[in-house]
Amino acid sequence: MIARHYGEKGRNSHQPWWTFLNAPPFRAAAVAVLINVNRLVIPDWGLGVLERLSNGVVPLMLFSLGLALNWQTLNRSNVPYVLPVIVVKLLLMPLFAWYFIEHLQLQGERAIAAVLEMAMPSMVLGIVFCDRYRLDSSLYAMAVTLTTLLSMVTLPFWYDLMGQ
Repeated sequence: MIARHYGEKGRNSHQPWWTFLNAPPFRAAAVAVLINVNRLVIPDWGLGVLERLSNGVVPLMLFSLGLALNWQTLNRSNVPYVLPVIVVKLLLMPLFAWYFIEHLQLQGERAIAAVLEMAMPSMVLGIVFCDRYRLDSSLYAMAVTLTTLLSMVTLPFWYDLMGQ
């Protein structure tokens, strides 16, 4: 909804708020939830097809990220836009998770997994929303690239901190 509101398509469109659910990730999630809730058993051949399709997701998303990268966006003028993303995604969100794992009474590996999940870099899937709603794909790609590079330092930090 936020991407649609701030994107070029959203400024002049008067569509109902629920139309954002028409995005492919939401449709896929809805189908998965329906299969899970109804306890449907997917045949082996169907699982094989889904596994083969899923093997192509990561390379395609990385290719898409590479296409969206614009080396001219890697300059000091964009630092004020990317710095809050880095701070929130790699510092504040893991702290938030660490605070809540005590209230949720998570311990051991589950607590570590919760904090590490929140400390993961920005997701590549956001490129899809940037392209769909005509947002600044190159700035988002820069944020994904920088958070991914920095996560090589911050993820071991959070892991070591949680291990103590």
